[in-house]
Amino acid sequence: MTKRFGLVLAGVLVLAACQPSASSTGSPEPSTNSSASNEASASAAESAGSTATPAATPSPTDAGWICGLRVTLAATGVAPVHTVDVRVGTHTDYDRIVFEYAEAGTPAVLIQHATPPFTKDPSGLPLTVNGSNVLEINLNGATKVADDGSLTYTGPTDFQPGYAQLVQLVERGDFEAVNTWYLGLDGGDCIRAAVVTNPSRLVIDVQH
Repeated sequence: MTKRFGLVLAGVLVLAACQPSASSTGSPEPSTNSSASNEASASAAESAGSTATPAATPSPTDAGWICGLRVTLAATGVAPVHTVDVRVGTHTDYDRIVFEYAEAGTPAVLIQHATPPFTKDPSGLPLTVNGSNVLEINLNGATKVADDGSLTYTGPTDFQPGYAQLVQLVERGDFEAVNTWYLGLDGGDCIRAAVVTNPSRLVIDVQH
């Protein structure tokens, strides 16, 4: 009798071990895709205007911030795209740069450190860039020159807003569908970049 009871008890334990736990049958944890969350926050803040404060700002430890390294984004949509607006704004913890395009797409992006002498493209003439830390923004597949030679963007190409981190944003050149800018910063180099649609925008933040 004792032996039979032991066999039954062992069978019950085996069946119990095979059943999924309550935690495994519940709802999965939310996604931690930082790129998606950064795009969402960038879209919300940019839609509200350049001086709006986003609902959430990633901290320096979030994957969205890249410090001291090259920042790259692949091109999206058609190429080349034509610039229709460039603007800057400041927020509680970061300054923002926005490039807006006419087409449904954005250029390939490379942001990296730049060292003097700073020059204009393609002339090679000297260019003054303010700031203790200078980055170059390379937008491969973007231009403000339309097919007929007219300009799709006629706004400022030298911004000196005096923000907490963003000292100067000045266009280096727009040549053969490669648009380049120098970004003068007040020492820091933590960057995040995202693509926002409707309309197509490239949003670049520099952390305070």
